[in-house]
Amino acid sequence: LPGELPASIEADLSSLTDYNDTVTVADLQVPPSVTILSEPESVIARIEAPRKVEEAVEVAEEEAVAPAEPQVVSKEEQPSASKGESE
Repeated sequence: LPGELPASIEADLSSLTDYNDTVTVADLQVPPSVTILSEPESVIARIEAPRKVEEAVEVAEEEAVAPAEPQVVSKEEQPSASKGESE
């Protein structure tokens, strides 16, 4: 019955320490009143190796470059809209 469904199911992920480690449905601890219909071998969490390390390094290096200083324009250097209209 829907009233007996748990609000959440917690999974202990502390066993995931190396690449390709997994937590499966069989590893879940659920109340006795809950029946999981998925296969016990179904993976619910896995640690995968990074796909492209070089790309992440390049992005980090680009972000580390200091931005250019903004150009400071004084009032005397700013073009006047009314001055251009009267000429």
